[in-house]
Amino acid sequence: MIMEKQLQRVTEEQAKKLFDAGFDWECNHFYNKKGELKYSERTDTSFSYLSVARVNAPTVALALMWFRNVHRLVSEIRIYSDCVYCFDLHKNGILLHHSLLSFKTYELAESASLDELLYLIKTKNV
Repeated sequence: MIMEKQLQRVTEEQAKKLFDAGFDWECNHFYNKKGELKYSERTDTSFSYLSVARVNAPTVALALMWFRNVHRLVSEIRIYSDCVYCFDLHKNGILLHHSLLSFKTYELAESASLDELLYLIKTKNV
C-alpha cells in the first residue's frame, strides 16, 4: 500500500490556485507565508492564504480526485512504448484536451495535467 508521504505534493503555486478554485478538502500539509511545506495535526480549511499564514498542500493525486468529484474533470495519464507519458483531460467522457507534450515520468505528467485543469477552471473553459 502506498503511503501518503510517498505521494507527490502540489507546488505552492498549485496550492494557491487550488484555493482560488474552491479546494476545501482537509489536509495536514500546508505552505506557510515563507513558502515552506509544513505539517500540522490541525486540518482547518476555513482560512485565506492572503490573511493567514498557510494554504493547504494536498497530494497531486488528492487534487486530481477533487477535480473528478467536484468538477467531473478526469485526468488520464498514458504511457507509450518508449517510456514517455502524456495526458488527456475529459469531462463527462468528452475529450477536452490532449497534451502535445511528453513527460519522462508519470509524476511530471500528473502535475502538468493538474496545471492544465487549474488553467481551465480559472479561464472558465469547462
